Amino acid sequence: MKFLHKTLSIVFFSIAFAGMGQDNARLEFIQAISEKASENCAGEVYGEDELETKKNLSLYQELYKHKSYDEALPYWRAVFFSAPKSSQNVYIRGVKMYKNLAKANEGEWKETYIDTLLAISETRKVCFGPTAKIQKSEAFDWYTYRRKGNEPHVLELFSNTFETYQNDSFVPPATFLVYWLDLALRANIEADTLDTDSVMVIYQIVSEIIENQLQTEGAGEYEGARQRINEILKAFDFVIDCDQVLPMIEKNYRANEEDTLIILKTYQKLKNFSCTDSTLFMEVASRVAEIQPTYQLFLFLAKREKDAGNTDKAIAYYYKAIDYLGEDIQKEKIYLRIGNMYYNKGNFTKVRSIANQVLKMNPNSGKAFLVIGRTYASSGKICGTGTDFKSHSIVWAAVDTWKKAIAVDKTVREEAQGLINKYSQYMPTKQELFMNGIKLGRKYKISCFGVTTRVRSSD
Repeated sequence: MKFLHKTLSIVFFSIAFAGMGQDNARLEFIQAISEKASENCAGEVYGEDELETKKNLSLYQELYKHKSYDEALPYWRAVFFSAPKSSQNVYIRGVKMYKNLAKANEGEWKETYIDTLLAISETRKVCFGPTAKIQKSEAFDWYTYRRKGNEPHVLELFSNTFETYQNDSFVPPATFLVYWLDLALRANIEADTLDTDSVMVIYQIVSEIIENQLQTEGAGEYEGARQRINEILKAFDFVIDCDQVLPMIEKNYRANEEDTLIILKTYQKLKNFSCTDSTLFMEVASRVAEIQPTYQLFLFLAKREKDAGNTDKAIAYYYKAIDYLGEDIQKEKIYLRIGNMYYNKGNFTKVRSIANQVLKMNPNSGKAFLVIGRTYASSGKICGTGTDFKSHSIVWAAVDTWKKAIAVDKTVREEAQGLINKYSQYMPTKQELFMNGIKLGRKYKISCFGVTTRVRSSD
């Protein structure tokens, strides 16, 4: 994940640039509150008057326990501004009180309470250091109360929080990832303050973390996050296509291309983003076939190689698919595909061998007889000159085979009869039979195939 530090810098730049035009009035007020309290972060833990601070701590805590927040506030404020480093609880309880007060009020009072609770989070970060937990709390508060109109600032809080997670070697929780991406989409679509490329950087980071966590004990939480993200993308009508993600997917893969888990994850990513037409997908899919071989994957690879004109590779994959097929009816279909490919290569002997193998599995395979007949009909220049008596006589064997196809398999009747009608005109004429001393109706052995047939004429 080291590359993420570099890619996030792009996001930070986009956020800073986009935020130049936003209304910072309330942001400046919040920062002013925080700066006032933060002045004493470096001083004594209990401030200049330890006894007074401890008295105020005791008074606000007692009122806090009874949920008398209005009464507790003066004492709490005294501690917050004079001794901001006295206790983490000052911040935790302060946020809770101001949230309750904001909820109970309307208008400017509500906004003022929100301003202060946001200042509390900022001050806590200054006094106790920007830990991931503190930054996440601040980011969530801003997301909840002030994201609209402040998208660049809030997005920067989330991005900084992620950086802290990375530096501390933590894995962000699923909820953080969901809200981070949601905010990025809002900044892009609603506020127009973040470009699409930056959204994609965040999306890639979020997706990678979720995928990694799906292999851990917390998989359920992250599976829920993945589903929620898909819902958010759909709600925003934000479509992520292959062109956007392919460069980063390939970069991640190249960095770890000997890692079995990375190979499998890359394969799934490419499928998820419909990158199956890419060169990378073919490379990765072929490696997955070695790791987790399935007949479906071999069939896919075979078809792709066939479409690319790589016949020999396609045939090899089809044979591998057969090894993982359980039913003969499925094997029959694949063998016939292989046979048709050898037919197109002109290797008719191989075609007949494959077709006969099919007939051993299924003696009633009309398609096997069809392809055998085709090899006979296409062998004119193998058995003769292509126009002489020997070339014409092979049509007898072809027609005999197509008639067998009809006899055993009614589903091929139409195709077989069409071939019979088409090729019968190429049988020897009566004149050819007379010139070769052969009579109609007699048995005849076609020497180039060793097949015995019956003499017929085309006229």
